Amino acid sequence: MAVFAAGNTWQFKGWPHKDATELFAKVKGYHLQHNDEKPDQLIKTLNVERMQVSKQESKAHEVRVMAMQFWESLHKHMKRAKPHLLVSPPLTRQSSF
Repeated sequence: MAVFAAGNTWQFKGWPHKDATELFAKVKGYHLQHNDEKPDQLIKTLNVERMQVSKQESKAHEVRVMAMQFWESLHKHMKRAKPHLLVSPPLTRQSSF
């Protein structure tokens, strides 16, 4: 479904893909970093969505927003690339009044 890239080439050692570039051509990729950090050079070359959070406690509420954006992004990717993996909610009987 998705892979979080840390920015280290050893992270993908032993994976069934030639390299990280091939992996992220097939799988949705994400990278989480603090907003005051410069992106890792490897991350700049990969097809990953960068998500940034603040270290400041006064902006802790932004983590929830970022988490919602992650789930929306992943769901959009799944609907487009892997709809067979999405589970439909069960049908419920509607009561008649």
